[in-house]
Amino acid sequence: MKFFKFVLLTLIALPAILWAEGGSVYSRLGIGDLTYSYSARRIGMGELGVAVFDREFIGSINPASWTRLNMTRFETALNYQNFKTQSTDISSYHSYTNFSGALIGVPLERDLGLSLVGGLIPYSTVNYKVVDKHPSSDYPHNVTYDGSGNVSKAFIGGSYKTPWDISIGASFDYYIGKVDYHSTIDFTSNSSYYSAEYQKTYKTAGIGGSFGIISNDLSKMLGLSKISEMRVGLALNVASSFNSDSSYIVYNTNGTDTLATGKTNADLPLRFAAGLSFVYNKAYNITLDYLYQPWNKYKFGTQSALNLRSLQKVSAGIEYKNPDMRETGFFERTMVRGGVSYEQTQYQLYGQGINEYSVYAGFSFPLAYENSIDLAFQYGVRGTTDMSLVKEKIFRTNVTVSLGELWFFRPER
Repeated sequence: MKFFKFVLLTLIALPAILWAEGGSVYSRLGIGDLTYSYSARRIGMGELGVAVFDREFIGSINPASWTRLNMTRFETALNYQNFKTQSTDISSYHSYTNFSGALIGVPLERDLGLSLVGGLIPYSTVNYKVVDKHPSSDYPHNVTYDGSGNVSKAFIGGSYKTPWDISIGASFDYYIGKVDYHSTIDFTSNSSYYSAEYQKTYKTAGIGGSFGIISNDLSKMLGLSKISEMRVGLALNVASSFNSDSSYIVYNTNGTDTLATGKTNADLPLRFAAGLSFVYNKAYNITLDYLYQPWNKYKFGTQSALNLRSLQKVSAGIEYKNPDMRETGFFERTMVRGGVSYEQTQYQLYGQGINEYSVYAGFSFPLAYENSIDLAFQYGVRGTTDMSLVKEKIFRTNVTVSLGELWFFRPER
């Protein structure tokens, strides 16, 4: 059974390495598009879920949520994104598929909420390609700008439930990434000029930490009859300065020339998130979340972030789960989700901020007891065509496989 799971996880993750075409043009700025959740369970509810407990799921935004794990869990996900990019005079389509995370969570002592969790998840992604054509110049040519790469976060951490039913958690994080930026000039007719390619490469590595807390059940204190499991959650993600190796290379007919190499530091801003979660009528889990990250403080070496600003994201989600655990039918055990979000992204150009509006939907289909395939869909609109900027329509699909087994369990004799 364990070998089958390993093969299944590998087959799901492998295509992400093999297929990539292009994504958002805005990912050229900063360290690219940020990832808030690796899993379809959270994406289907607006991506955050800071105060949500889920014994059948490993959360990544708040380590305090791990106290409810009741089985050893393996999870991995695949993410597909499609972008329709539109400016004042042209439009184009881009898409890519990427590996969205692999995690393992082990409950060590369920009564105390002691769990050990580790994994690898994406933090940001750079994936774009833009062609600037100049057919009417004295020397007709095309200039192509493209970039690819990512920053990933590997982590290991744990959780604990205090005697007052307050959950806390923390993790040690290690960030590693590589991003390549290319610029190519290609002359489309015979001329005395030769085509050339320029490449910048940044390799980064650094350490950080994540900390979280989720309150006790506030509905008991308030004496609410229809509402249960009302909790408030806080999460903080901090990182030290990253070490970055950089190189600048030119390719032309005369060969390859390395123009510059060096080391510098990049300072990632902290990320803060807060959320409220409660269950209505024992069946509907409702979440309200807020996330903040001051990207205007990001620096690469001594260079400040000219085209970045503070990021803010507000989301709301709802999940329906049949409260009758005795049900064994496929549809009775299927979970349904939905959500909305507004994001003031970290991007700004010519003084114009780039905002994003999204709607979400999701489902969890049972495979067996405590095992499921989770699906999530997102449709978002980002940016504007004003001031010669770009408007993007984003369609995103996430598939997550979540598998659970009993480990370290000693049956009564």
